[in-house]
Amino acid sequence: MFKSYEDEFLESLQRQEDEFKRNSERAGTITVMVKEIEDKLSPLMWKVFYIIVSNGFSKEAEIKDYVVRFLIEKEMQCYSKDSIYRAIKNLIAINAFKTIRISTGIRTFNILELTDVGRMLFMKRFLKDPPESEMEKILSAHSSYAHGYMVEEVKNILENRGGFELVSTDRKANRIKLKDDESCIPDVITKDHWGYTFYELECGTHNYDDFYRKCNKLIQVTRTLMFIGPGRNVVEKKLLPKITGWVKNVKPEFLRANNISIKVASMHDFKQGKWTYSYDMKRGLPVCIIKNSKKKENANG
Repeated sequence: MFKSYEDEFLESLQRQEDEFKRNSERAGTITVMVKEIEDKLSPLMWKVFYIIVSNGFSKEAEIKDYVVRFLIEKEMQCYSKDSIYRAIKNLIAINAFKTIRISTGIRTFNILELTDVGRMLFMKRFLKDPPESEMEKILSAHSSYAHGYMVEEVKNILENRGGFELVSTDRKANRIKLKDDESCIPDVITKDHWGYTFYELECGTHNYDDFYRKCNKLIQVTRTLMFIGPGRNVVEKKLLPKITGWVKNVKPEFLRANNISIKVASMHDFKQGKWTYSYDMKRGLPVCIIKNSKKKENANG
């Protein structure tokens, strides 16, 4: 049954009204929560809260280190490490921050996300909007926190390895224009005296069609496709099947004729300067190079 324009218009208005009502109810709930908790914050908790939010910090370990150094060593205030750590823990307990667990494959850590309650608490107390946090910047540039922090991890590995004129993870700077107004944005680009190298970080979340499109773009800018996954489990169960499917789709003989090679690594092996798999383009299948790293890798990878 077809709906009239008037019926559709009225339904649209009703949806907008329902959404406004839900948002209003949510805002009211948050306002009540803020009123309930703001009197529970001690002077130290307010100080710690302001330092974390105003500096845009996200990693819990870095937050603890910075707040301790700032309050005890720089400001020379009479607080103990334990009291500062308790203040951070209490800010999480009252829902000013939400803890999110991140694993890059070689490192697991917590990030603290400012909640809606925490945001309103900050605005009410300090009469300004919170600045953009590290994790907000990462999520604006990547598909997930995990992917963003994996990219950061690889950048750190490459910079520590040395020998590069450039190690870039900036999406705007990494954008490469292709034909037909399309573009390719490698996660990490390095430059040395040999030229440019492109790295792709994969959490295994792409569907096959999106992954195939990405690979089709990559072979327009490089002859060596380099993929890094968080751990062996993701590499073998999620990444290799997609790569193998793409190889079969475009035909191994085409890739071989165009000197296309593929390397795949877990984060653990990549940090060791090794590649876990390479592709045999005669058969279009992966060949395992590192056979004994599985036990050493993060079980979450």
